[in-house]
Amino acid sequence: MTNPLKKFLGPKIEMLKGTRFVSFLFIGLSILIAAGIMWGASIYYNIDTGEVVMEEIQRVTGVLRATAGAIVGGTASQNPSTGYAFEVVGSAKLATTTIATGTLELTAANQELRFTGGIANYYVGIRANTSATSGQAIIYTLPAAPPDATNYVLTSNPSGVWQWSSVSGVGAGDVTAVGDCTSGSCFTGDDTNGGNQLWFEGSTADANEILLTAANPSQDYTITLPAATGYVALGSSTANYVAYWSNGNVLTGEQYLSTSRGGIGTNSSAWTGVAVINTGAWSASSTLSVGVGGTGRTSWTQWGVLYADTSGSLTNTSAGTADYLLVGAGAGAPTWKYLGQLLTAGSNISLTGTTNVTIATVQNPTFGISVTTPQLLSTTSLAIQSGNSQDITIDSSSGRILLSSGDWIETSGGYQIGKSGTQVLREMIPIMGFDLPVRTATSGTVKISRDIQKYPSSACSAGTSRVHKLVIRYGSMGTTTWAVATSTGAYTSFDLPPTNSTSTGAVYTATTTIPTPSGSCTGWSQTSDTDDWWVRVSPSSNDTMIYQVFLAIYDQIQ
Repeated sequence: MTNPLKKFLGPKIEMLKGTRFVSFLFIGLSILIAAGIMWGASIYYNIDTGEVVMEEIQRVTGVLRATAGAIVGGTASQNPSTGYAFEVVGSAKLATTTIATGTLELTAANQELRFTGGIANYYVGIRANTSATSGQAIIYTLPAAPPDATNYVLTSNPSGVWQWSSVSGVGAGDVTAVGDCTSGSCFTGDDTNGGNQLWFEGSTADANEILLTAANPSQDYTITLPAATGYVALGSSTANYVAYWSNGNVLTGEQYLSTSRGGIGTNSSAWTGVAVINTGAWSASSTLSVGVGGTGRTSWTQWGVLYADTSGSLTNTSAGTADYLLVGAGAGAPTWKYLGQLLTAGSNISLTGTTNVTIATVQNPTFGISVTTPQLLSTTSLAIQSGNSQDITIDSSSGRILLSSGDWIETSGGYQIGKSGTQVLREMIPIMGFDLPVRTATSGTVKISRDIQKYPSSACSAGTSRVHKLVIRYGSMGTTTWAVATSTGAYTSFDLPPTNSTSTGAVYTATTTIPTPSGSCTGWSQTSDTDDWWVRVSPSSNDTMIYQVFLAIYDQIQ
């Protein structure tokens, strides 16, 4: 066993005597140096992942090639994102970078490209607008050269190409103050920078300017310039003076407007006579002769009518009474008369045409109209005005006599037709529940009528309202309480006094309320009433005899 082992461990190369020790020494030193390098560099091969792992900083003085992809940062098992050959996980710093070809693209939302200028906590950045839609893109191209001078701004065209343009070339000025407003928003109503003065140089550049300003207002005012070509008239004067043009586009005032400007040139309020022209100016005269178109009078009767008297002068009548007519008297003075004084036996009044004619009489005269041949034109109606300013109209189209609200017809005996509040009986309906008179057996409440299932009458007439009454013939020794009961439990009640006899009946009429159809009075339908109702009585004792019960239906004129 020893010999084979010696043969296995024995050298296959025969070494000269004296060289074996030196050879083993060099081999051993090499192994120790390699082991030290591997230990110091912390480099090892990961059998599970097939990776050579270095846990120290390595410096490459030549070229570092990653032919499949490279990722900096991240986890031990993280690979570059799909579609990317190089990826940095976390923040990266590029001291000096030049991209020779291709596009540098920041793909996520709200990504910013920042320039710090080497100043702590400061940067200038740009980023894309996140409100853009997919497929919408634009490239902004910077100018190829600097601006020609100061006060240039960047302008752009629809293709996004930027260029330098002068401020005045894009419509902006170099105004630093507008009027007396030196900053902020001017002439916008702002309390601080509102502005109140505008200066105009005029057509000649000199020391003479026009100042446009406003007085201090106590409230908001609106001054509207007319949409017309012309001059704005300005001026100053005294209150209550007459305005006139004193010069081109200049207004001034004058207390008594001169005759050369169409005035009278004097104070007319001090005049006590008639205005006459005296040497080119106006003056007053107590009377003006009829020879110069005057009246020759100094006083007049108020509300009288002017007429010429026998002397050729003007005079006037007394004031006319209301609704009187001025009637001529031939060679005498005209007088006032009412219509009744002008109509005598045999007088005729003929009115033709379609114009409305109103005849009013006063002082309650006896006024009669006699028509021998009655005729009413087919297109004309006759309206007579009553005392309360209403009309009684004879309608030509229908032949009806129409009374306005508040008017009625009354005979000499006092019988009235059409007066508001008058009730006209339309129907009388028996509703007694029995064919023969009945007598109450107890003092409790008892039903004594038949059930009324539908409204028993037709609709009321136009211009009226419906009134319902119960007509009851009965006899009782005490007070009885009557009521209209309904299927819903609601009812109205009233009391009737004792008749002190049960052998003969007394008739009483009581206004009551019964279920009526829905809708207006003239639009009632008997089928629209759905509430059943009946009459019940509550006698004070069992001594009440009931003979007849009727439902009376009236139309009350409105």
